[in-house]
Amino acid sequence: MNAKKEHVLQPMRRLWNNWRGSLHKNMKSKPFCDALKDVPRGVDKSDWEWLVKEHFLTDKFKGGKDGKPPNMDTIFFETRKKDN
Repeated sequence: MNAKKEHVLQPMRRLWNNWRGSLHKNMKSKPFCDALKDVPRGVDKSDWEWLVKEHFLTDKFKGGKDGKPPNMDTIFFETRKKDN
């Protein structure tokens, strides 16, 4: 059963990550207040505010963008975790 579950969830995760990435592209070139006001079509305003404030602006999300990219070991293990 777990194998079937993983088989179904893997494409869903890929779709979610691609969609979220496209939302981030629209947001990252704008000042914070403009990004909050410019809610993408099909996204609830409260969901968009949460995504910008609680995800895109967190240190964890920004990790590796301070001029020191993460090493390949970190990238490998972080992208292959089973939890979260």
